[in-house]
Amino acid sequence: MILRYSRSVTALSTTFPSVHVLARQRYRAQRLDPSFIGSAGRRGILTRMRSTATVIGHFNARRSSFLRPTFAVNEFSPICWYASTTVPLRSLPSIRILFASQGGTAQLFANMLSDALDEKNVPNVTVQSLADDTPENLVTSSLSSSSDSYYLFLTSTSGVGEPPSNGKVFYDWLMSQSNDSFPTDTNSNNRYYALFGLGNSKAHPSHYNVTSKAMDAKLNELKVMTPLMPLALGDDGDCLEDDFDQWQEAIVEQIVSRSTLNGESSTLQDDNSATTNTEDAPHAAEAPTPEPTANSDITVPTESMQCPGAKSGYRRAPIKYPRVLMGPPASSGSNGHAVRRDLLDVAPTFYHERTRAFPVVHNIALNPVASSNGLRELCVSLPAGDDESVQYQAGDHFTVYPRNKDYLVESYLDFVLDDVDPHAAILGNVSSTSTNSKPYPHPIDISLYETLSHAVDLNATPSPSFARFLLDGEDGSMDYKGDIVRHGRTVLDLLLQNSRAGQPKKIALEDLLYQLPPMKARYYSIASSEHTHNRQIYLTYRPVRYVTSRGALREGVATSYLSGLTTGSTVIAAVHANPSFRLPVDPQVSVCMIAGGCGVAPIRAFLEERIQRAPNSNYGPGWLFLGFRDPNDAVYGDMIATALECGALTHAQVMYNNPLGGDGTASSLTVDQQEASRGNVSDAVRRNGAAILAHLQNGGYTYLCGGARTFGVAIENEVHQILQTHGKMSEEEATTYLQRLIHEGRFLEDLSD
Repeated sequence: MILRYSRSVTALSTTFPSVHVLARQRYRAQRLDPSFIGSAGRRGILTRMRSTATVIGHFNARRSSFLRPTFAVNEFSPICWYASTTVPLRSLPSIRILFASQGGTAQLFANMLSDALDEKNVPNVTVQSLADDTPENLVTSSLSSSSDSYYLFLTSTSGVGEPPSNGKVFYDWLMSQSNDSFPTDTNSNNRYYALFGLGNSKAHPSHYNVTSKAMDAKLNELKVMTPLMPLALGDDGDCLEDDFDQWQEAIVEQIVSRSTLNGESSTLQDDNSATTNTEDAPHAAEAPTPEPTANSDITVPTESMQCPGAKSGYRRAPIKYPRVLMGPPASSGSNGHAVRRDLLDVAPTFYHERTRAFPVVHNIALNPVASSNGLRELCVSLPAGDDESVQYQAGDHFTVYPRNKDYLVESYLDFVLDDVDPHAAILGNVSSTSTNSKPYPHPIDISLYETLSHAVDLNATPSPSFARFLLDGEDGSMDYKGDIVRHGRTVLDLLLQNSRAGQPKKIALEDLLYQLPPMKARYYSIASSEHTHNRQIYLTYRPVRYVTSRGALREGVATSYLSGLTTGSTVIAAVHANPSFRLPVDPQVSVCMIAGGCGVAPIRAFLEERIQRAPNSNYGPGWLFLGFRDPNDAVYGDMIATALECGALTHAQVMYNNPLGGDGTASSLTVDQQEASRGNVSDAVRRNGAAILAHLQNGGYTYLCGGARTFGVAIENEVHQILQTHGKMSEEEATTYLQRLIHEGRFLEDLSD
């Protein structure tokens, strides 16, 4: 076989299929799609790998700024040809990245891990959901293979310690397996696994990462795979992205060091030099160096390359990700382009299977004199003729699918290269020449505008790798946790930072869509009882508005979406059962409800249920400790009074951080009332420590509702202290006692992030 000079990459690809290009750029080698060569030209290395031979040579090439079918290669000279020395491709290791994701973060991390391996030129990488195949095929498909196999699991924990819906079948299958389930001659020496769990120790301390812990313990027990490294737990209560970045770096380093090709590293080094051995390649010295062509830009008829996605007719080809294929506008209306309010009709699988459009009955501020971010109440009616999927009970959740504000979508569009038509339909992606091809991560047959509105979270913090990319690789000077996470910076913030006056930092469409975090459904506690309201659901929420430490104004994606809903509009949501968060069946059992701020929502539902059942129930003790910012922020006072009057409650204490009005003016409270109600909910819990201990020891149920990071932690610490002070327990005994209450289902939490 002789490598001949060819004048176009097309011809080279014909002679050498699946050719790859390594271009020297920013002191780092990158593998490029052969169809992309910068307009200023690139000098690099072409390689062709076969099962028995490798050819390496230099090239010089140029192309125009837009995607064209052919390119001029000014020169190509072989350096060396290694014959019959490479390991056959079938013996290369296989790497399966398997994710189970409820909100999309685990899937995003899985794709990022694939990208990181791709950058190191690691072949044979696939990304799959744990629901994409049968559990048997996912785990046992390589039992008889002689090559190394790597299984990289990423899974979150949903609900109250359950696996995500697309990982439940696999999880249940794995938990049911024993050593007898696999062939006796199974060899785990060449089968490795690593597992990254996603959880939140602040919001869900009692079931933090239980899914990943259980999977890791079972895989260790079965011994059909060897751990590549210890279980890694990502904590969204601190910095989940930073945890993943560190795990990813360690995983890639392990796989690169273990993968072998020609008895050495299988990766092509990320160095800006190429080491060659011309003594082993006699053809290299004989190869002629052709003269450059007179004109390296090739003119192509525009008719053959019309691209509906770009107003100019052409789009740049991406480097790292498969090219997004765009077609004519996805939808049109009287204004030329109507943007869908939701994706239920065109992309139902984007949502949970029970997602519906709920008509809005009212959306009101609960206290007219409260500040602009005072508590609000949303009431929706259940969709007609769909009883089974929307039935709920007090304690359940309402999962809302928000959309980004139009001004935010338009701001991002300003930074997309090539003046892409925002109303062009996205049809998927073009097959990538990369070994590690990636599926398009969002719904198809919707416009780019609709994708940015519904499918991605434009206010989310970018991943560490995306942040480095946006800052032009300034990874050495970037403290991700301190510079990005702590300040709540977004992709738009980093694009603006890296833009010059009047010259916005443009980004390829693919780089944006493949790396933006997916839009997650937001869980809201239902604030009503189905026994009180006929076919209606109430929510209590607080609009999130704040200014970051860098002076940027922020709005919560979901709460700003809810705030904008008007009577007659619809909210896209689903009822999510929460069977472990229920009132006791026996009305004589003591209950103690502790809540702060928005945590009043499930308490309202429980009070409605107890009030409705009061005439036929002989209730035991009922305690309520509730906290608000100030009297102007307080809500549902009349309902609390009714509950005390009918016996649904026996004790109630409302606390205020500021007993004066929110504007500093005198409130309706007397001086004595102000003094008694001043402080946090934890202060009221501490003052009633002896009564709370008796409640716990007599089999009572305790409900903790509110924010996880401060409120939930403070109340748990206070209860822990009550057990030590009034119960005369040691610190270890108090911890064991509280864990037993949680295990028995008598200390229940509904905490938000």
